[in-house]
Amino acid sequence: MHAALDLFEDMLDGRHYLLGEFGIADVIAFPFLKYALGVPAGDDELFHEVLFEHQPLEGRPRVEAWIERVDGHPRS
Repeated sequence: MHAALDLFEDMLDGRHYLLGEFGIADVIAFPFLKYALGVPAGDDELFHEVLFEHQPLEGRPRVEAWIERVDGHPRS
């Protein structure tokens, strides 16, 4: 997971989204990466806890900012 997070961090260098513009890559990656920020209270899904534990964001500020940016997009 560390190597994948490093790859995402590199992909976001100079970009707001994974491939430049908001698109399908962001939509596909977000449901997994969002748990790097934490598991919401009341969410008892074990897989979400595993994602949180194995996706450390230390030293990856672009990934953290990307998660927050994508999370701010409207949902339909």
